[in-house]
Amino acid sequence: MKKNDSISIPVILKVGKGALGCLGPTLKEEDLTEVVIFFGNGLIELFGMKVMDSMKAAGVTVLEYQELDTVAIEDIIPLAFAIPNSAKAVVSIGGGKVIDAGKYAAFLRGMPFISVPTSSSSDGFSSASASLLVGGRRNSVPAKLAYGIVVDTEVIRTAPVKFIYSGIGDMVAKITIGRASCRDRV
Repeated sequence: MKKNDSISIPVILKVGKGALGCLGPTLKEEDLTEVVIFFGNGLIELFGMKVMDSMKAAGVTVLEYQELDTVAIEDIIPLAFAIPNSAKAVVSIGGGKVIDAGKYAAFLRGMPFISVPTSSSSDGFSSASASLLVGGRRNSVPAKLAYGIVVDTEVIRTAPVKFIYSGIGDMVAKITIGRASCRDRV
């Protein structure tokens, strides 16, 4: 191994049944007691009460929350700088758009980002980049690896079938590519 090689992993990694209902205590354990939450479209209605109840019970203050449906950089930059200064983390709950938007907003503000994907097809929930629209074109822009990833297997299980299959395809592709490149080096 090279001297400067390292592997980055999230500080928080919770995967399991009911993880969404334990989001508040998970954040509290890391002293992330004041947060901003971005939800994907329609997810406040589906998961909002469960998340808010979890936060309240753990003593975590939700400074702001809203639904997001944009990955346009010109929308995300002002959103990032409107985050209250007392916020200790940005939490995004949903699919690719809201994960990428929240990740980039947190990156711009230099604060931890907590990724809460709602389907296994959310390929970017653990990457150190965000896929955004820049000048009307999709681009991968720098961000940081999520500080935390919280996956509720019951939420993932109830995702639309096409997203489950898509996520499995993403994983199989990565395994296949990883193995092929290893064989090429041998």
